[in-house]
Amino acid sequence: MHPPDFLWGWMALTKFMRLSLMKAAHAVVSSVAYRKSGQRASPWLVMSITDAKLFLRDPHSREVRARAMRTRQRRKRSAMTAASTSSLQKEHENSRLGPVGLRFRSILVATDYSPASATAVKLAARLAKEFHAHLYVLHAVEPDLYVADMAGPVPDLQMVNLQAERENLHKYAEHVPDLRTVKHKQIVFLGSPSDAIQSAGQANGIDLLVVGSHGRHGLAKLALGSVAEWAIRRLEYPVLVAGPMCEKTFPPIRSIVLATDFSGEASRSVQYAGSLAQDYSARLTVMHVLPPTGTPEEQKVELRTLGKLRELLPSDSGEWCTLQYQVKTGDIAAAVIGSAQENKANLIILRARHRSTLADHLPRTKISAIIRGAHCPVLVVPPHCS
Repeated sequence: MHPPDFLWGWMALTKFMRLSLMKAAHAVVSSVAYRKSGQRASPWLVMSITDAKLFLRDPHSREVRARAMRTRQRRKRSAMTAASTSSLQKEHENSRLGPVGLRFRSILVATDYSPASATAVKLAARLAKEFHAHLYVLHAVEPDLYVADMAGPVPDLQMVNLQAERENLHKYAEHVPDLRTVKHKQIVFLGSPSDAIQSAGQANGIDLLVVGSHGRHGLAKLALGSVAEWAIRRLEYPVLVAGPMCEKTFPPIRSIVLATDFSGEASRSVQYAGSLAQDYSARLTVMHVLPPTGTPEEQKVELRTLGKLRELLPSDSGEWCTLQYQVKTGDIAAAVIGSAQENKANLIILRARHRSTLADHLPRTKISAIIRGAHCPVLVVPPHCS
């Protein structure tokens, strides 16, 4: 015969209360034992609601909890400090710029059919092949057709002139072997070369302009010397200039010289140098030119400068290119050109100075002097590329 249901409930409640009292007694005894031994009460001793109440009322347990709270706060501060330190280390590592996968996807080359621009066209076509980039060949025509009673160019004659120039550009491209082997788009713009470059750049998302520089003194009509000057000072994307001494053949890039001045504006040129060195598996020479002092401290300054050069790129840079560092003294242009010749450089990389005026007809200007004397193309990178 089974007992009634209410007896089952009474028996279960009695058993639960008995077990709770046993656990409470065990907890109190264990807590007293831990207190006498001078050890901290272990949290696993709190086994029931009764145990918890006894533990919370115990003055010794309040001290234990206070110490635990201080420990948790100390660990939290340590964790925050470690996170801050890690963030600073990461920021420092990011400041040591390495390759970031920079690619030229839309290349614009300006031509006025001169020998200087022919070198630029050949260079642009080769780069378009190697980077699988879109190539745009641009020719600018300034309106200069006037009649006696008109204040400006005749519209109909403008269109005739524009169509004739389109045909001339097409014939020119057909006679350039490098253009015959690469897909490209021809653009004829009625206006100044600077306006033409700006318009084509915005319409086609250009990220590299290639121009030639004749190196003549003075400004001739459509002279790309003046165009190179304007582009370097104004554009927000790199300008690759083939100067008057630039070789007419362009072997694969195996050696790159980067001249830096450690300014924050030079960081973008470091990125381009690292990325191109990685793409071509080239040797990258990072250099800085110091003014001559003739003092005993000069050697120490060179050593410190060499250390700063090594910090420009990540420590693992040697895995993706061959690195070397140079510190020279003297004239900047002469030192950069000399380093390029010593290292048989196929490319020189500089940073643009948007704040200063680059007059292409003034040889004393540093960038201009390097472009005039270099036997390889010069890539001028603005501080903030779009």
